[in-house]
Amino acid sequence: MGTVTKEELLKEFVIELLLMLAHLSMMSDLEFKED
Repeated sequence: MGTVTKEELLKEFVIELLLMLAHLSMMSDLEFKED
């Protein structure tokens, strides 16, 4: 299990991005609810 393909790197990058976006949207939702 040596080299990592570009596809695998891309998948991981996209997942990280989605998690970050979900986290940001959750935080902004909480901010809106507080107002």
